[in-house]
Amino acid sequence: MDVVLRKAVMYMLKDVGELIDDLVLIELHWGERVPPLMVEPDELSFQGASWPVVFSSSELILRRTLCRSFDGRAILIIPRGGGFEIPRDIRARASRHPQPSLGLRHCLYALTGCGWPAEVDHNGWRSSIERHFDSLLDSVDATRLPSMDVTRHDLELKLVKAAFGFTVGGHTGPQLLAGLLSQQRRSGERATELERSLLQGQLQMHGVGQADILLWAAKEPGRAELLVRTGMMMGAEQSAGLVPNWGELNRLRTHLVSGRKMLDTDAIARVIALAKDALPFLHHATRKALVVDAERFGAANWESCRKPVHGRHGGVGSG
Repeated sequence: MDVVLRKAVMYMLKDVGELIDDLVLIELHWGERVPPLMVEPDELSFQGASWPVVFSSSELILRRTLCRSFDGRAILIIPRGGGFEIPRDIRARASRHPQPSLGLRHCLYALTGCGWPAEVDHNGWRSSIERHFDSLLDSVDATRLPSMDVTRHDLELKLVKAAFGFTVGGHTGPQLLAGLLSQQRRSGERATELERSLLQGQLQMHGVGQADILLWAAKEPGRAELLVRTGMMMGAEQSAGLVPNWGELNRLRTHLVSGRKMLDTDAIARVIALAKDALPFLHHATRKALVVDAERFGAANWESCRKPVHGRHGGVGSG
């Protein structure tokens, strides 16, 4: 029996309080992380006895396990989906007792030794959990004690870090924009609605300035870089005595001016300031490329942005 599957099943069975004298039917819901199927049963200790256990989508193997078991007691694990239908008589027998589902939180426990919140298996969270599964594993400190479970708050922080490349607490808006730009360059994946909602909550909790603009940039890949590049050009135009052109940021202007009822001049000032202040936190190669782009469009007076501001390195951006 697969080691991870064994640990996950034993962890789940600890929550079964009812005395069971027949069979336990468990549906495994691990998405693409399905462990190897079994052709012969193994044994697990459950409710003070040794129970045969098998993970299979073969009716023959399931029935053979039941026939060989003592008094018909057995733990049958089947993968959810894949076209396999549980035989009616087996489901009827199992329906007299709870039919637990073996979810991703059980898998995460088996891999980390830490308990995980029930949200891991909620429909609105699953897509994010599956996409960032490896990052969640990596985020658990190897020295963390098994008794130190991952709370919902911990999970929210981990998902924001995995989706956007930064931790909100302790960072300013420009630092977060630089980190977001770096992450969007590396990943190119669109954040889910849940991930954006979690980011919004953390921005509000920490009182980060320009949260509306950051959320707009976080909605689609490439927006953070577009914001910095266009903001620089708008600043150059303003310095030259011209009316700044929103260009490809017109949707952001609509969001701020029409949606948030912000004055156009205030919106322009915020975009320019955020873009300018984010530059020192970018990797030097990224900063140089953005400055060259701005110069290509006539923003030669932004040459000074090539030089990092003393003492302001060490932000969340790294590329």
